[in-house]
Amino acid sequence: MSIPYFPNYLSLASPYAFSGLSFFNTMEYQMRHMDRLFRELKRRGATTFEVTEEANARFLDRMTKLLDNSVFYRGDCATSRSYYFNHSGEAALLRPTSTRNAVREGSRFPLSDYTFA
Repeated sequence: MSIPYFPNYLSLASPYAFSGLSFFNTMEYQMRHMDRLFRELKRRGATTFEVTEEANARFLDRMTKLLDNSVFYRGDCATSRSYYFNHSGEAALLRPTSTRNAVREGSRFPLSDYTFA
């Protein structure tokens, strides 16, 4: 939902954003993430936040590894033409974790994943 080098940028429709259960669950964990960021921003008296390159790379590596064992890559879907796949052949629409996990991570991510200024 954040991109390195784009301070204060949040995207609700980012890669691996949707948990698949429902749009409302997706919004819940994203709003928890945003609420935690904005509370920390206010606590520090800061005006900007930015996800670190390391945190972004760690997240993308984890999502990619989780997708390796998914139906998208192991089953017949790997060669299908579907909106689940982007132009590079990556299935980056759905988050390959449970909704419960996504909600938990949205509430408990390490604040050190961001820089504040």
